Amino acid sequence: SASRGAMLGLSVAVLVVLVAGTAKLRLAALSVLAVSALASMALPLTRHRFLMQSPLALQTVKGRGYEWSDAWRLIKQHPFRGVGPSDFLDASPTTQSASDVRLAGSTQLDSPHSLPLQLALGGGVVLVIIETLLALLTLHSFLTPLPESLALKGRRACGGRPRPGPRSACLTEGSPGLCR
Repeated sequence: SASRGAMLGLSVAVLVVLVAGTAKLRLAALSVLAVSALASMALPLTRHRFLMQSPLALQTVKGRGYEWSDAWRLIKQHPFRGVGPSDFLDASPTTQSASDVRLAGSTQLDSPHSLPLQLALGGGVVLVIIETLLALLTLHSFLTPLPESLALKGRRACGGRPRPGPRSACLTEGSPGLCR
């Protein structure tokens, strides 16, 4: 689909690796990004969408803006419970603008294609808060070093070699092949 979002997501992932990764991971991440960028530019459809040369490119950007505006209006109307899972399509005609209808015609997206907006629409602000806390706890658990007792188990599973990351003891226990 020549999605610009996929390239943006890849770029964010590479930035995370550049900040938190080892030198080898940084090199690999930059290589993947470079190859992906070159491959994207080699395909005419993708290149035209990235460079906003395709009429569809501008239309999808405008359309996404209208969908997000509709989503915000619905969230304001239903802030705590949302409109329910997968009910954006049914609820959004009540908030659609005339320019949105002109751009989309009879077709409309079934969701705003934005995770925070979809969560808020599906379960309200409470669901967004819960999901954010779960994401932060998960990130924290992966960035926090293991207690020394678990780290030693990981080293034993790796034949005494340093473990490759903070969570490797969990991965390598009983699986020495994962130490490489």
